[in-house]
Order: sequence, then C-alpha cells, then structure tokens
Amino acid sequence: MKMNTRKLLALCCLASLLLAAFCDPIDEPTDIDLAPKNFRISLTEGPQIGLTDTLWISARASTNYFDRISGDSIEFLENPPADVITIMRLQEAIGQSNTIQAVEEFVIVPETGSIDFLGACPEASVIFGGDLNQGESAFRYRIGLVPSRTGDYMISWDDFIEFRNSDLNYPILANYPIENNPFRVGLESCGIIATIPNVRQRQREFFFSVN
Repeated sequence: MKMNTRKLLALCCLASLLLAAFCDPIDEPTDIDLAPKNFRISLTEGPQIGLTDTLWISARASTNYFDRISGDSIEFLENPPADVITIMRLQEAIGQSNTIQAVEEFVIVPETGSIDFLGACPEASVIFGGDLNQGESAFRYRIGLVPSRTGDYMISWDDFIEFRNSDLNYPILANYPIENNPFRVGLESCGIIATIPNVRQRQREFFFSVN
C-alpha cells in the first residue's frame, strides 16, 4: 500500500512530538529562599573579667541553610553569615538611655573570622564574619575583647542567635534601671536612642563587668 507524501509528513511530525514528550526532561522549579542557620554563641563565663583578661566570643553556624519554599536543608558555602554586634557601657539612666557606645574601649582580637567597622554606627557596632571550617560543615568565628577601662558592659546581637551560656548576667543591668524596670535597655548610639523593653524575652544580650 502506498502512502501519499502529505500523510507521511504528518506521521513524521507526530512521531517527533511524541519522542520529544517522552525524552525531554521535565523542568523542575528552581526557586529557592534560603535562610541561614543562627549562630550558636558561647562567651567567657563571667560575670567579671580583669583589665588584663580577654573576653572570648565563639560562634558556630551550620553551612546547611533552610529552604523556606521546599522545606529542605541545602548546603550553601557562599556569602558566609555575619553578626552585627553592639558593645555598650552601662551608666545611670539619663531619660530613656542607660548605655553609652563603647567599641573604642576594647581592643578587638580576631582569632578566627573577620571584623568590619562599616556598619551604620562604628562607634557602637562591629560586624563579626564567620570563616568556613576545614570540613566545610560550619562557619565559625572566635573573637576576643580586651578592655581598656573598668565598668559594666553589654554585648547585643542584632539578629537571632542561640546562647550556649547558662547565665547572661542580668543582675548587672538591674543596677541601672529605667523607670524602675530592671530588664529595660535604652541604647544611645550615634545620636539615636533605641529601646529593648525586656532583655529576658529578647535573649540576645550578654552582660559583664571589668574590674
């Protein structure tokens, strides 16, 4: 039986379409929304250190980020996470402020990780960046603070973290109440006052004394 040219072309086109449908891979969605794991923080147990001592801040964050879209854990080695850390000295409350910026009252020693003063208020805040560890399983920083004067101090993290210390030394803050509130902090830095209504609820502040 002979087949005319028109039918033959039609069959060839149909065969090509079927072959493409079975052989071409199905496009998978590529959208991801990665959220880095929070740093787990441990500090030199206090609450007191001396002028010749170093307060060490050690931090670790997994390289496995959480994908908010798929719910999966995805290894991500680019753009190491960083913490913005505010260092303040406590003082008797003046209005709504009971702290003063204090970065310049410490020598900052990066043993592991990096430091940067390019934030909005370098007199009060430092950016601590994590380095990738040898096994590429975590980002870490270990940075020391060497005090140059005595006083009571607070270290505050802008982002969510997890403290490994069991005691964050809140009684030190209680000596500097604002309106009889022993857990309230008024941060005055670069002419701007920000308020932390309750440090116990926020869980991002650590207090210590230098003697």
